[in-house]
Amino acid sequence: MIRAATLCIGLVMSASCQSAAPAAVPASLIDGSTETIETLKTQIAAALGRDHVTLGQADLTQSSTVTVVPPPLGPMEKNSTAMPIRFDLFIEGDNCYAINRATGEKTELIDIPCRAV
Repeated sequence: MIRAATLCIGLVMSASCQSAAPAAVPASLIDGSTETIETLKTQIAAALGRDHVTLGQADLTQSSTVTVVPPPLGPMEKNSTAMPIRFDLFIEGDNCYAINRATGEKTELIDIPCRAV
């Protein structure tokens, strides 16, 4: 009986000593330079399976939402049902991620510094 109690106490103590994974929190870019934005566009385009994307007008050093605007209409098109695609920026530990709001797909952003907002 005492042995079982000691074992239970040991398990509880060892479980409480393990550190939990850092929680993801909303983030924004640290650097809003043209180079950083181009890197972001390249990685978002890859996540969408596209060659390139156009981002909506936003100060991504202040906002945690990245909006990909639909491509412009072609010469034979009069209207489009295409909708913007929104990504939310998150930081988890030292890593920055973009999460597609529609699909939940999480893309790690490489060489793009971000900070919690």
